[in-house]
Amino acid sequence: MADFNINNLTGGLYPTFAKKSAEESVNLLTRVKNGETRISEIFDTELYMPVKLDGEDLPLEPIITISSRKVIKRTGINRSKKRGTVKELFMEDDYVISIQGLLMDNTNSGFEPAYKVMSKRFPEQSFKTLRAICEKQQAVKIESMVTSLLNIEYIAIETYSFPGQKGTPDRQAYTIKGYSDQGSSTENIYSEIIKQLK
Repeated sequence: MADFNINNLTGGLYPTFAKKSAEESVNLLTRVKNGETRISEIFDTELYMPVKLDGEDLPLEPIITISSRKVIKRTGINRSKKRGTVKELFMEDDYVISIQGLLMDNTNSGFEPAYKVMSKRFPEQSFKTLRAICEKQQAVKIESMVTSLLNIEYIAIETYSFPGQKGTPDRQAYTIKGYSDQGSSTENIYSEIIKQLK
């Protein structure tokens, strides 16, 4: 019986998205959760894991990357003899979230007994579903191990793309970028802030 792997099935494209395997990603997050590793280790690291957007499972566990930064207000001092500016820590900025993956009609990786030949048709339904989620005029719910660890419940999608690929009619790559959000309505955000101030 022939040996199949995800590299062969995806034409070598999918593995290039990830620096860490799914097992390594889960192990890293488990160590962070148990206090064995600093949480900063997960930032700007490509993590391979299941992700749900707006209740929909993204196929073939995509790569999710999260980065964090602070908003710092810098003020220049006129005629100062010292170089530089006065810095004021203004706030913690939103988390920046990036998701990369592949849409495919048949996501069987070939390691299961019931392996089927990949469809040669464009994954139209998956494409329409993901595009509809990305086009929503509000933040959408995001679920994954890493977002749960960082208490991120929503993502406000800023950009998304579906880059073309030569000779691969049965799959479609996608990239989604956005920011962590408190919820889908401004009213919810203000009510949460008021609760924290009481």
